[in-house]
Amino acid sequence: RFRNMADTAPVMIWVSGPDRLCTYFNKQWLDFTGRSMEQELGNGWAEGVHRDDFDRCLKIYNAAFDRTEQFRMEYRLRRADGEFVWIYDNGTPRFSSDGEFLGYIGSCIDISDQKEAEDAVRTARDEIRLIADALPVLVSEVDKDCYYRFNNLAYEKWFDQPTDQITGHHMREVLGEAVWDRIQPLVAKTLAGQE
Repeated sequence: RFRNMADTAPVMIWVSGPDRLCTYFNKQWLDFTGRSMEQELGNGWAEGVHRDDFDRCLKIYNAAFDRTEQFRMEYRLRRADGEFVWIYDNGTPRFSSDGEFLGYIGSCIDISDQKEAEDAVRTARDEIRLIADALPVLVSEVDKDCYYRFNNLAYEKWFDQPTDQITGHHMREVLGEAVWDRIQPLVAKTLAGQE
């Protein structure tokens, strides 16, 4: 029953024993990797992990086993077509009814689209920063609670403070009490969309 359920689940599923070796992979995992059950069993699955992610994955996996606690990790796994794609892996320890540790059961999903979107946002932010830093005017962004989220180089120079002393800090702290008291009503109106 478990195998039938696992093979129809919309995620990749794996199972390991208390010796850390994998004992089962569902159909979705095998279809994704293009490998056989025999190739994946034991530590065979690790052959598909990107070499830049392997040591980190192994460290997370072993640390979770040592503490018998849940783990989550992201890594690149080779797909059947040979391309590496980002995977989100969630492992949960299994215990018998009398509390004996039996190993782990895990589920994985392909998050490559999400990673591409994050990279695109990061690239856009980098481009915005380059443009803002090239401007000879003060540029900043504050959130609804008046904490700085972004500022350009001209802003740093004007206030003679590095970005880390501006970003994440309240406007009152950066501008000083006297300036804040004068501009606070205007800021409140602007943030309320009244101006």
